[in-house]
Amino acid sequence: MQKNKNMIGKLIITACLLFLSGVNLTARDSNTLPVVPKPIHAEVSGSHARFGNEWAVHVDDKATIDRDYIASVLEEQGIRVRFTNARNEALLTLRIDKKVSKNPEGYRLTVSPKKGVTAFAPTADGLLHALQTLRQVVSLEGDQVVIPSCTVTDEPAFPWRAFMLDESRHFHGMETVKKLLDEMAYLKMNRFHWHLVDDPGWRIEIKKYPELTAIGSKRDFSHRDLSPEEWDERFPGKKMFYTQEEIREIVRYAGQRGIQVMPEIEVPGHASASIAAYPWLGSTLPLAEPSRYRAVHGREQPPHLFRPTGLVHQPVLQLPGIKRGEDDGVERDHGRRPSTRGTTW
Repeated sequence: MQKNKNMIGKLIITACLLFLSGVNLTARDSNTLPVVPKPIHAEVSGSHARFGNEWAVHVDDKATIDRDYIASVLEEQGIRVRFTNARNEALLTLRIDKKVSKNPEGYRLTVSPKKGVTAFAPTADGLLHALQTLRQVVSLEGDQVVIPSCTVTDEPAFPWRAFMLDESRHFHGMETVKKLLDEMAYLKMNRFHWHLVDDPGWRIEIKKYPELTAIGSKRDFSHRDLSPEEWDERFPGKKMFYTQEEIREIVRYAGQRGIQVMPEIEVPGHASASIAAYPWLGSTLPLAEPSRYRAVHGREQPPHLFRPTGLVHQPVLQLPGIKRGEDDGVERDHGRRPSTRGTTW
């Protein structure tokens, strides 16, 4: 598990270095902003604005941003926060302005010694990006917050900026996923592709079908030859799936950071974990050893089980942020079972 966490850390560091490679991060260069990804336009005056470390913050009523998250980002930079409804009292103002950009994730951030810090954006997502830019240019000198006097205008070049985590093959757990989402937010990424189900393991709780996790989760790509009994002997009490409450918490946590969760649930192909739990799900001959499985191609589930009105996808679709997709399968095997012959996806 620690090895897997280190692997994610290395991937994040590599991504950061790729972004940084195009940016001059000379700390003492007053005409450069150390912001990643590099903004489309950054006008720097060469001077700095100096503020105290206690900030009044005003958030536009139209901006659906979690105030706790705003406070956590600023407090991480050494800034104590109080929120105010009076915009003229605020040192930091986050305002919705549809005219700032045609891109819904665009923003403009201004820092002035006299006027304080103001972020404008057409949506809450744009304001979140402005907040990430602000956190990257803040520095502390004693009890003073020092920020380059600047105007940053930016918008993403691509609407889909994703990171994919395959937890069917290597399960990581909620703590690691939350750290990953924090790094994604820092880099203004907006899609978390969460691979929860594949041949190696089933990682999402379906309360009506407990064997999906009781059997189907006791796998990973490094231990494909273990039966659930052998898994329990080697890893007693080790949980390898997410409860529905944990999934909801991760979806909430991601949304707080402007990230949409896009889970991948493999059906009808790549379904060995579910078929090992419930062999009757297979559309061809049953597994020779249902409790011991590898990647079993050609043993697919009947389609009616995974349509929106089906038995398994129905509880999955009730979870917030969960969307349904369909994966590849082997047509010749799909057609061997009378109940699936002639059906389409």
